[in-house]
Amino acid sequence: MDSIVDSRIIRGQQQYKVHWKGYPSSNDTWEFEANLNCDDLVKKFLKESEKNESAENDDKKNGQAKRKAARGKGRPSKKSKTVGNGKVRASKI
Repeated sequence: MDSIVDSRIIRGQQQYKVHWKGYPSSNDTWEFEANLNCDDLVKKFLKESEKNESAENDDKKNGQAKRKAARGKGRPSKKSKTVGNGKVRASKI
């Protein structure tokens, strides 16, 4: 084994995707946690994925804040209407 590259839960059981030393990624295999004898690789993977997850959550929060700021005041008023050509025209009230 070279490293663990992914994880998932199948039918309530944890599986890890194992990258095998000397083989291409196309030969990576999903192995049940109970069948692995590499606690150090599992711990390393979990530590790295925890860091990545934290960074992704920060990126999502920053992206949401930017989108909200870009939208300005929110939705257009109900008095305007977009027509087929993409132009906005005032509705008759």
